[in-house]
Amino acid sequence: MSIEISWDNEVKTVVCLKLLEDWSWRELYDHNQEIVDMMASVDHPVHLLIDHTSNAPLPTNGVITHARNILGAYPPNCDLRILVTTSMLALRMVSAFQMTFRANLGKYLFAAKTREDAYRRFEKYAAEKIAS
Repeated sequence: MSIEISWDNEVKTVVCLKLLEDWSWRELYDHNQEIVDMMASVDHPVHLLIDHTSNAPLPTNGVITHARNILGAYPPNCDLRILVTTSMLALRMVSAFQMTFRANLGKYLFAAKTREDAYRRFEKYAAEKIAS
């Protein structure tokens, strides 16, 4: 299997979607309901960590459309979606997505070069929500 999905912590606040070699949009669509079900199984906010540290090639057909369909399918308790990658192409795609959908879904998608950076963003976001 070229996609792995699991809780990334014991308190179930982060779902990890790991994209491995040869993953495809079809496979991601087929497994996306598992992420939806995991998020819906808890009554608190959940972040999505998309682990692309394998730097597997991105399927190039319709990246923005597929990303919008998949990332927009999550329940209301889904907070941030962070792509962890060092791929320059993937980082640029996140920027393009943020610009295209800046009024809604683009506000919740970010990129990070390490898992630690992603978790720092999750923590900062949580602190800002509490402060507001």
